[in-house]
Amino acid sequence: MLDFTWTAGEKKLARKVFDNAVQLELANFISEFKAKAIAVQNVEAIWHIKDWLDKREQEIDAEFDFRYSQIIRVFANLVHTGRLDLNELAGLAEEKVQAIKLISEL
Repeated sequence: MLDFTWTAGEKKLARKVFDNAVQLELANFISEFKAKAIAVQNVEAIWHIKDWLDKREQEIDAEFDFRYSQIIRVFANLVHTGRLDLNELAGLAEEKVQAIKLISEL
């Protein structure tokens, strides 16, 4: 576990970046849900969507964990998957950005 000290400015930036990433993820999730819902032709398809919703809820909850003990990992995963650019983290201490970059490359 990485144990960094966070300044007030870094905390504010981390929250903003995190919230933006969550909003983008949820917007994509809603679009995907709408596409699935339009295709529903029978009850079986509804149960399939319900299962998918339950799974996605668990994935999103696990991925987006805003605790300072986890946020480096969260940002690294977002960078790794192309959903966050390191430039969006300008304002964080260099050691935090380097840790995010290093972990994202694993």
